[in-house]
Amino acid sequence: MLPSVPPHTYRSSDNLVHCHPTQCRKSGAPSTHPTRSEEIRARALLLNGDKGPELEPKGNKSSGIQLRKLFNATVKDQTDEARKELSASIHSLQAHNDILNTENEGLRQALTLKKKHKKKSKPLDLQQRKEYHGGAVFWSPSKLREARVHEQVNRQEEEAEKLQKAQTKELKAAAALYKKKIAEEAKVLRESAKEARAEERKKAAEEAAARRTQKEQEKRDRDSQKALQQSQRGKRAASKPPKGRQEERRSNNRGTEGAIETQPAPPVPPKTTRTRSIKAPKNSLNSTKASHAPK
Repeated sequence: MLPSVPPHTYRSSDNLVHCHPTQCRKSGAPSTHPTRSEEIRARALLLNGDKGPELEPKGNKSSGIQLRKLFNATVKDQTDEARKELSASIHSLQAHNDILNTENEGLRQALTLKKKHKKKSKPLDLQQRKEYHGGAVFWSPSKLREARVHEQVNRQEEEAEKLQKAQTKELKAAAALYKKKIAEEAKVLRESAKEARAEERKKAAEEAAARRTQKEQEKRDRDSQKALQQSQRGKRAASKPPKGRQEERRSNNRGTEGAIETQPAPPVPPKTTRTRSIKAPKNSLNSTKASHAPK
């Protein structure tokens, strides 16, 4: 249901004329019909509050009144249905805004009250005497002051303890960070040393392989040189017999002759017959010795 449209105010010959939209034409009041550009400008002014008069920041009742004044000052003829709908929309938005503001304010107050209730109140630590046996107790102002001082001292000690714990925690965190950093540096040093040792081993292996290859090459060269020398020596030996073999043969011959001279010839076994033994003649022995004598 749309709200009732308030009466409009028109200026006619420097006099203000108040009339209802249904009675404006009957009363002979002048009516102006704004053009399309004026309608667009009026709606822009309503939508952009920063271009018109300043509104209240919270959108309360005073801002609604200002919106109504701005609407009445901008839109002269409010008999059109579009203008009526615009006016009704303004009323609806303002009412909705008022409701939201009220709810927000109530929620803020409830939240503030809840925060106040969360505070725990501690009773004063009033030192009672040992001979107290129950019943009502009346405390002197000095006792209350003493209890408050004692409570303040306890609060300061608690705060100092909390601060000490926080500092200890920070120191532990710093020590852990320093330890971690030292461990990372040691790890980097170990890895670099490991890489250096691996590089040294690789270099030593390459040098040993080079020396081994060089030795093998030198050995092959010596073997080839020896084979060449032996082949050349064999060719010379084939063309001329060596003197060493002739001398060896001569020495062998001389040795056999000496052995023949030194060892006496075995005696000829006697030939026997059935009845008597036959001795060899002496001339045959002398001839045998003469044949074996060196010439």
